[in-house]
Amino acid sequence: MKIVHIGPDSQFIQFLSRAFEELAPGANLYLVTGASPAGDFRYPAYGDAASISVRGKMGLASIPFYVRSADMVVSHGMNIYAAIAFNFAPRAALKVWSGWGFDYYGNRDDPNAGLLKLATRSLVKEQRANEIGSTRVKKTIRKIADSAIENAAGKTDYFSAPIPSDFHVFKRRYLNFSGEYVQLNYGNVSETFSTGTKMGEGCNILVGNSASASNNHLEVFDLLSRHDLSGRKVVVPLSYGDSRYRERVIAYGRAIFGEAFQPLVDFLPLQEYSKILASCNVVIMNHLRQQALGNIGSAIFNGAHVFLDPSNPVYEFLKDKKAIVYTTDDLIARPLPVGGLPDSSLALNRTVLESFWGEDKVRANVGRLITKVRERRCSK
Repeated sequence: MKIVHIGPDSQFIQFLSRAFEELAPGANLYLVTGASPAGDFRYPAYGDAASISVRGKMGLASIPFYVRSADMVVSHGMNIYAAIAFNFAPRAALKVWSGWGFDYYGNRDDPNAGLLKLATRSLVKEQRANEIGSTRVKKTIRKIADSAIENAAGKTDYFSAPIPSDFHVFKRRYLNFSGEYVQLNYGNVSETFSTGTKMGEGCNILVGNSASASNNHLEVFDLLSRHDLSGRKVVVPLSYGDSRYRERVIAYGRAIFGEAFQPLVDFLPLQEYSKILASCNVVIMNHLRQQALGNIGSAIFNGAHVFLDPSNPVYEFLKDKKAIVYTTDDLIARPLPVGGLPDSSLALNRTVLESFWGEDKVRANVGRLITKVRERRCSK
């Protein structure tokens, strides 16, 4: 059996590689996009699984060679590299698109289409107006990539997303998809969520997870400005994402909150970052799409009051499972909570996380996919 994975140098793929290697030892090959040509991987695959750097024109050209004898190709997020892998893999190979969100939300022209609230949308529109327009070459490359990804969707046998409700989003975006849904998870309770820092020990407020417009920071800042924030800090992680958007968010935040605004623009040592998280009893994620699920899961497990936009599929998913989470509308109607979640609510939330991200369940999901490969091999 040969299973070819393709995706970035990521801790999420590193996590999932353990289950694949333990259930299909020696069968896995990882094509890593964005890694250095020397193969200096920050997050190497588990065990003895081979990892190969593919980047630039030479990397793109090499992909058909690596997938030509594959029994299964798994894309961890979809881009031009993964699309080439799907389009050149054998027809009989199972093709699994494990979506990350960026690859199926929005539309061809705008990855944030339908995901920005009014103030943020105005900020982004103004920012774009001040930028140099895309060159004709860039537009041509983008058009070629979009076409390859569209073809890949038509060849996809199975689609996975961080939460199952995103399947409907994917099918609306890619109408030529005719496959089925499977579940793959890039974390579990014991190794991902429970390793975080206990929260609720302070009264600070954590807003968003990155310097990306889909966080809709400005709207949260406006909501918080209606509250008495005496003794609180507004902590905003901005260490990765769009640098131009980051600077606008910082200027906006400082204008509203002054010294209470604490942007995190550098990658901090774990101990220092954990100390900051421990000071927060409120976590606000104002996305309109599934995003920052690892951060949300850790906050829920560690006792914070988590606020999500009510139209975010993650909110619906968690509420359906009876988790104790809140909506951003509650920030209008109620005062900010004091302290962490009560013990009874915390216990319930941990049970909810275990039901979907329990270690045995995460491993079983990978096992079912590998069984499908073996069944197809036997039917040849």
